[in-house]
Amino acid sequence: MGIPNTNIKSIVVDNNDNIYIATGLLYNFDCNVYILKEDETTATKINGINEERVTSIIINNNDIYFGTSSGHIYVLKNGTTVPEQINFKQIFTNSDDVNTLAINKKGDIYFEIYQNGGNNNGIYVLKQGANEVQKFTQIDRRDIKAIVVDNNDNMYFGTDYFTYLLKSNTEFTKIYRIQGNRNILIDNKNNVYFINYNNIYLLSKNKIKSLTPTVRQIDTLEGIDIWNSFIDKITNKIYFATSKGPYIFKK
Repeated sequence: MGIPNTNIKSIVVDNNDNIYIATGLLYNFDCNVYILKEDETTATKINGINEERVTSIIINNNDIYFGTSSGHIYVLKNGTTVPEQINFKQIFTNSDDVNTLAINKKGDIYFEIYQNGGNNNGIYVLKQGANEVQKFTQIDRRDIKAIVVDNNDNMYFGTDYFTYLLKSNTEFTKIYRIQGNRNILIDNKNNVYFINYNNIYLLSKNKIKSLTPTVRQIDTLEGIDIWNSFIDKITNKIYFATSKGPYIFKK
């Protein structure tokens, strides 16, 4: 694949089946971002993010967003080759990781900031068109591992022990307990997948209203740590960023 480090931090796939990969979890590793184009077998490094590490990647309307270890967010707009930094009044330090990102239908960017013992830890939102971030106060936890928006603009927040559902920015509900929750994925049928360290769980969307849904283990990756994951909403394939390179799960 042409990537010197197989320790994959984040992975996403755009509508053209191009794969974007962030590598490196430790400072002495190769910490870069690569693109593996659909018709190629060798990945190419993406230039323009002059940061120590890229800590998260998401895709929104075929634009690629990158969170970094310095509290910055970049966007690679569809059809361009160089990411641009999103400008807002900087309140974060050079050690504040943007660990997870989500964007709702209004274009508001939600993200989690984390630094071991850091004063800025928590969830923030950059409203569409704003130049200052706001602290997101509806949930006050320091163990957020995932933020995701479903097809109805409801938001899920995954923590070390529980998952919370926020409907229409007003109503919070604790919906299930999954220990070690690393990520949450939504497919094109609005089914919800919970990813912990090496398992995948499926929550059928029609169970959420009961608040006591049945979660079913559907696959396992023995001996492999899952750092991050992404679902292609066209094919519903799940891509994993793991301690041993990228993997694909096909239902």
